[in-house]
Amino acid sequence: MSTLLSQISQLLPSIVSQTSWDQAADEDRFEGYLFALVLQAARKEGALVRFENRNGPFNGVATFRTSPGHLWSELHPYTHAVIEFAGKPLLEAHVGVFVSGRSRLYHEADVIVLSRAVARTCRVDHTDPSQTEAVLLLECKYYTSDPGIALGREFLGLSAECGSDKCVFVPNQPALRLQKLFEEHKREWGHRILPNQNNDVDRLVGFAQRAFTRYKAR
Repeated sequence: MSTLLSQISQLLPSIVSQTSWDQAADEDRFEGYLFALVLQAARKEGALVRFENRNGPFNGVATFRTSPGHLWSELHPYTHAVIEFAGKPLLEAHVGVFVSGRSRLYHEADVIVLSRAVARTCRVDHTDPSQTEAVLLLECKYYTSDPGIALGREFLGLSAECGSDKCVFVPNQPALRLQKLFEEHKREWGHRILPNQNNDVDRLVGFAQRAFTRYKAR
């Protein structure tokens, strides 16, 4: 979807000349759009944001995962964002990495913000981060129709494993059948997160800002 690519380009720093989302499927571009919105939320909360590649300095070409993988993977020079709040330990934002939940089972984090120190240890030791290190975790669902109830139940499990206060379910469709489920279980959710849905996008960015506000208050 060209509108998603356009928004990603507008939201990411001008130093980014090319991304792996340029030739990717719409569901991958959707994750890229949400990743860019999370970085926008960080900047609104006063953060400085820069990019790094897995194997060294960022050179303008951003390589992001289009299928789930390990944060430590050396298969490609994967790119992540470094988020810096004054007086606080650095954070990193990643796309499509595995995290270990409370039960020690692995889950895919479509978009995650976590401790930079932990991310560095994972890269050195070839381990996956624990859910306890997440500041924010987005479950991204791109569909051409209203997502089914099964996806809602899956998210309940994910948020129970990784922390309901950190996780948010983010589809591009209204997901009307899921809203009652999430409200009943006190889970965070967004819907219609697309560039032309300003109110819904603003609410999601606000949720991310609150997560960063809690982090700054620690």
